Amino acid sequence: PRSRPPTAMQPPKSRYPRDPVRYTFAQAFGERGPDQDSVVQDADIISAVQFNHSGEMIATGDKGGRIVLLHRIDPRFMRKKHRGLRRQRDTRTQHHSAHRAAQGAGGAGNRYSHASPGYPEDGLDYDDDENDGEDSDDPDRSNDPNSQDPNDPDAAASAGLADPPEFRFWTQFQSHEPEFDYLKSMEIEEKINQIRWVRQVNSAHRIIATNDKTVKLWRVQETETRAVAEFSSDAFLPHLDSGAGASAAQAHARGKISVDMRLPLIEKAGPLVMAHPRRIFTNAHAYHINSVSINSDQETFISADDLRVNLWHLNHGGVGFNIIDIKPGNMEELSEVITAAEFHPSHCNLLMHSSSKGVVKLVDLRVSALCEGWAKEFEEPEDPTTRDSFFSEIITSISDVKFSPDGRYILTRDYMNLKLWDINMEREPVLCVPVHEHLRSRLCDLYENDCVFDKFQCAFSHDGGSIITGSYNGLFESYATRDGTCAAIEASVDFISGVSGRLHYSAQALAASLIAGSSVQELVDPTRRIMHLHADPENQVSAVASGPALYIYHA
Repeated sequence: PRSRPPTAMQPPKSRYPRDPVRYTFAQAFGERGPDQDSVVQDADIISAVQFNHSGEMIATGDKGGRIVLLHRIDPRFMRKKHRGLRRQRDTRTQHHSAHRAAQGAGGAGNRYSHASPGYPEDGLDYDDDENDGEDSDDPDRSNDPNSQDPNDPDAAASAGLADPPEFRFWTQFQSHEPEFDYLKSMEIEEKINQIRWVRQVNSAHRIIATNDKTVKLWRVQETETRAVAEFSSDAFLPHLDSGAGASAAQAHARGKISVDMRLPLIEKAGPLVMAHPRRIFTNAHAYHINSVSINSDQETFISADDLRVNLWHLNHGGVGFNIIDIKPGNMEELSEVITAAEFHPSHCNLLMHSSSKGVVKLVDLRVSALCEGWAKEFEEPEDPTTRDSFFSEIITSISDVKFSPDGRYILTRDYMNLKLWDINMEREPVLCVPVHEHLRSRLCDLYENDCVFDKFQCAFSHDGGSIITGSYNGLFESYATRDGTCAAIEASVDFISGVSGRLHYSAQALAASLIAGSSVQELVDPTRRIMHLHADPENQVSAVASGPALYIYHA
């Protein structure tokens, strides 16, 4: 990787680690064993992966229009979640106590002296049978910050012995169906292009999913179902020989109650997960939608196609507002298209969009309703050695853009490189990682097989200290944002089990072994390309899609 220019503004050394995140395998879903059918259906190939804001859920979409949700169940994560709920309970209890004390000082006749419905006096009760190390009866242990319980999984995690995360299947539903546009005589695929989670505010989860033309808002919730277990004739006649039973017997003798009446007994039948479409946003894009992004206010979102970006409100389906339009009056003058767009993680008025020319533009929505200009433009000077190449425009097209968790940096991925930009410096990136530099001599073969048009995604780790992306033949790479140091792993069962014999390779040697020595036919295998991935926003966990399989890694 090229080193940063001396004038570049470097990240604070205390914030970002020197080495990249070195992931280890945790779980695999959809991996086909040697005894299973090796033919992969095109509809089963994963086309979108996304964690929710807490890292508790993973959503995957495939080319068949289906969405599969996984939820995390490992004890360490659940213990952390319960501690967060307990802190909320304690905060509410303290607020309620202060409220009662303030109202009590105002006089005994104050009508607000009773318990507030929003802050129950008894608080909330959460099951936490395991010892989490926070509540201890030993005063010596509770006062010693350096003491650790060897049986505490959280203490083991701090010592590098953390158990891997465990996810389980939660639900699956059909999000999109194939359609046909009769006006344009064009078939609309059901493939899920992107998935985004709306921040959770109650027990229900909300998901935005899009195909080429239609965006849908889904509400997914788990409810407790009840069913009739049996019918009983003595449910209302408990005792016929005494008390109320005697009067019931007398009433029966008079013919007022029939013993043939059978009342149902209702019992719990277990949880049931239901997915309902809440809003449908359609008829606003003439070209294929390539990205959606939810605003930090959690009320609006954008959808972008090749020439336009539209702004929507989550509670008003069918009514969108065009905020960016780069369509020229004469289509013959078209020189670039929009490839991706994303909102700033904390400033609701800022968004960025990338183009096929390798340019990233930062837009301020406060300037005008229709954003014809931009606040900042990030573009690297052209390399004179590759400027006249036939593939220069193809390989410089940006396939994905991401803001860092703090919003300070911008990460872009084109076919050849990963680039890290400081939002305060537009002239050149602070870091450039040549991911596919060893494929430059094979661009002609890759062009013939359309591999050069593959769109690889990228992501930041939850702390912003590492960036991750994918490559061919199952190669999953992690780079340090400080100096571009690389760590790589192969997303396959053979690599994990050691059958492939590549466990001792370094990142560079692994890349050379997997890619440089592969034939073009091996490179175009859709079941071996790592194009879709995402990192947990709260933990060092990443989800990587390879064909129909989903691999989960942790550090």
